[in-house]
Parts: sequence; structure tokens; C-alpha cells
Amino acid sequence: MSRSRFYQLVQEGVFLPPVHDTETRRPFFPPEIQKANLEIRARNYGANNRPILFYSRRSYASAPREPRPSKPASETQPVDPDLIEALADLGLDDLTDAQVRSAIRTCYPGGTTGVDESEVLRAIYRYLKCQNSADNVER
Repeated sequence: MSRSRFYQLVQEGVFLPPVHDTETRRPFFPPEIQKANLEIRARNYGANNRPILFYSRRSYASAPREPRPSKPASETQPVDPDLIEALADLGLDDLTDAQVRSAIRTCYPGGTTGVDESEVLRAIYRYLKCQNSADNVER
């Protein structure tokens, strides 16, 4: 809790006010008032007999962290040769691994895990076919 919020609560009567030194007029909290104010904070019930809600501090050290998701396969991993062969059978010759990898990343940003091979082949074929079609070049 900030100092300004503490003194605001002192003015509202939630916490006990400090005692002032007679010589220097500096405020200080004797041990009895410190214990009473800590008890007020612990039981969430102010010195003015009103309930007040204090949020507990966050403990960053003991908070469990969620594991980070694993990184996708590296860019240098070769594309499945069966996929390139199937695309060649459909008329897309002279494809590089980089082109097919880029198409897979575009069509399936989350990866192709759990997707049927025929669905992957169809999506990649459509993507690559539309990418360099004759009517698309003039646009």
C-alpha cells in the first residue's frame, strides 16, 4: 500500500493516527499502534468499526508458471517428399521446399498436426495454383 493511501485511510479513521514527537513534531508510530494497525490490516476491519477490503500481495516467486509452447519445426526441415510428388502429379512441377513450406505456413499457421493429408494437399495445391495463375499476374 502506498504512503498516500495509508494516510488517506488514517484520515478516514480506518488506521490509528501517528503520535507526534513534542520536540520535533515529527510523526511516529509506537509499537502498540503499529501492532494495532497491522491487526486492522490482517482482519479487514478498521478502527472506525467499518469493514475494509485489502488486497493481498502477489507472490511472484511462488506463482506457478505455465510451460511455454514448444517451437514449431525448424525452417530447414525438409518437406515431406510424398507431398511434393503429389503436387508434381497435379501439375505443379519445379517447386522448391521453401515454396511448399511457405504455403504450409500460410494455410496452416498452427501446423498440420491432426489434419488429413488429403486436406493438406488440396489446400497447398489451391494456394500455389492461385498464387501464380495467369489471371493473377496481371493484377
